[in-house]
Amino acid sequence: MNQIVIAPLDPVVARDGRPFNAGMRMKGLGWPYPSVLAGSLRTLLGKLQGGGFPEKTVQELKDIEIAGPLPLKDGQLYFPAAADLVFDAGHCEWYAARPGRLTGAAPTCSLPAGLRPALLAADIPDDFKSSAPPAFWSTERMTEWLVDPRQFPKIGPPKKPGPGFSSAPEREERTQTRIDPERGAAKDEMLFQTVALGFRNGMTMAARASAGNAFAGYLERLDSIHPMGGERRLAHWRTANPPVAPPREGKHKQKTPAEKAEPPEPDPWQCPGAIRKKLSQNPAKIRMVLATPAVFDHGWKPDWLRDGRPPGLHARSNLKLTLVSACVPRWQPISGWDFERKPMGPKPARRLVPAGSVFFFEASGDTSSLAGLWLRSVSDQDPDRKNGFGLALWGDWSE
Repeated sequence: MNQIVIAPLDPVVARDGRPFNAGMRMKGLGWPYPSVLAGSLRTLLGKLQGGGFPEKTVQELKDIEIAGPLPLKDGQLYFPAAADLVFDAGHCEWYAARPGRLTGAAPTCSLPAGLRPALLAADIPDDFKSSAPPAFWSTERMTEWLVDPRQFPKIGPPKKPGPGFSSAPEREERTQTRIDPERGAAKDEMLFQTVALGFRNGMTMAARASAGNAFAGYLERLDSIHPMGGERRLAHWRTANPPVAPPREGKHKQKTPAEKAEPPEPDPWQCPGAIRKKLSQNPAKIRMVLATPAVFDHGWKPDWLRDGRPPGLHARSNLKLTLVSACVPRWQPISGWDFERKPMGPKPARRLVPAGSVFFFEASGDTSSLAGLWLRSVSDQDPDRKNGFGLALWGDWSE
């Protein structure tokens, strides 16, 4: 796997699947979809190879496995806020939603059969008012939330939420028009507005890519200026793999004391040690948080729940997950333009399960195998997995 850092040089334009024509306000995303990254990276690699985009090249580009984009700041990956945390900004307090049980003489709800509602504790103050938590959490903060929420720190006010939290990139609106070349003036009825994401405060984007074909070499030495998102806004793309020290020879094979004292550079894409340790204890209750939006065949619910085995699980693993509850915000639309279709035309609109969605499972078998699925895709279809939709984070939960 190759780690890639994308540093936007211009505000990034990324919009959702709603129609956008002259006279309409563009609906911008709070963070680019994985398909925006995948399309930009594959186009860059095709241009670096040269020779255009014949059918064989297009297929080889599609075979590249891409994950991301995720925020990168101070050497740590950041993740979207988990939907099972409910924040009260007025009192700077947070509460955890957990699978509950309906009580009463005849409890009813509209949930599918067998699912329990995700509820807050009964002792919440009367003046509680829900508000949005910080948009992104560092790996350290997310690890604390997934392992033991009691370790999760107090969140500060929205403008100063505290270390390990970050706001989303600032939205920048621009009103634009089309110029009539004959008159040198604005063309009638061609006024429109775009929304872009401005990257400041040291935040960049991180991705991971792997190719088993001719593009592997280009990924290993990537260092180019190339558009990211709409309107050909530029970004600096570079490979940021940890350096590999050359082997020492002869009697000096052993490391020096200085080399022994220096810890190896951590891989931000690997499962944190605290979560790996927790999963090795075979907890009976497992929690899954989506780090990127997911695409499932049945809307909000993964198709692989039929046998309880997420994609990528080793065939020898005896793990089985049973869904008991979920915290899933409103679906997000996605579409695009199909250049392979003849004639070219729009792709069918699809519904995405938003990043930050949380799924609660009861587990049987060896849960330690989930550490190998950290930041691996759990989307149902292989093309969506290769595009990076549905990267998953794993932890446990308690009632």
